[in-house]
Amino acid sequence: MFQTRSKSLFGPDSLKIPEVNGKFDQQMRFLLIKKKMKKNILVFIVVVLVLSCNSDTETAYYKTGEIMFEVPLKEGKYHGMYRQYYPDGTLSGEIEYYNGKKNGTSIGYDSSGYQMNHYNYRDGITDGYFEVYFPKTSDIKIKGYYKKDKPDSLGFEYYKSKKLRSVYYYDMGQLDYLKSYDTLGVMYQSKIRAVLYPRDTLDYYPLDETHKVYIELAHRYSFGEGNRIGVIIGELDENDNLIDTLTTFGSNSGELFFKYQAMPSKIGDNYLDGILYEIKMPEQEIIGTTTFRYSYKVK
Repeated sequence: MFQTRSKSLFGPDSLKIPEVNGKFDQQMRFLLIKKKMKKNILVFIVVVLVLSCNSDTETAYYKTGEIMFEVPLKEGKYHGMYRQYYPDGTLSGEIEYYNGKKNGTSIGYDSSGYQMNHYNYRDGITDGYFEVYFPKTSDIKIKGYYKKDKPDSLGFEYYKSKKLRSVYYYDMGQLDYLKSYDTLGVMYQSKIRAVLYPRDTLDYYPLDETHKVYIELAHRYSFGEGNRIGVIIGELDENDNLIDTLTTFGSNSGELFFKYQAMPSKIGDNYLDGILYEIKMPEQEIIGTTTFRYSYKVK
């Protein structure tokens, strides 16, 4: 895992791109963008502050007398453009406030004046389009969307060469798929999510009847590579390694929809485990796998 610390209060506290390790998906990268911003905590420089408040402005100063931040007030609440500065007076970031909550655009800058990130807020939470830039450039590293403070919808990550590194799709914080590309533009890894749900929704299911389950992709995945999707139903160990296979399904496209009939084995909680995988064509190479578990109650 690598972690890039922000040098400003404007933007994410960290960008994390963990590696997903396992039997099938060694060195898989998936994108998790986590943002933490706290209104009144100044953590990146330890200084002695002089705080000045009047009826319409709040201002904090470095011990040298330079302004650290300033923000208009309305009835004692931040209301207007909050601006923060480096000790030399260079702008380090600005955030719009409305009645004490972040509303509108947030921009963070490095000490040389380059923009580091750009976020949008609504009612105090991240909501809307964002961009994160490579240091000392205006080149985009990551771009995407937030909805109600969670990653949402389509997003992209790039190499410094501006070539595409990954495409991802979030549904309210849940990663539905990720596709990773090498520097030549060839897709080499993927992560996809399956959704399992019963044909008939009941609180409990009979022990002596098959339980009918539908299996499909969480989001339409095909982008024209011609790859195929498959499912293996079987038992997984505690490390999500397949130790027994019951059946295998496959599709001729990037779409997936299957029906499966599971036979309950006991009274109480029953489970249906498996692996969703993608096959790169025409090489017929497995480039990504995701495990799943579906549970249902029997009596």
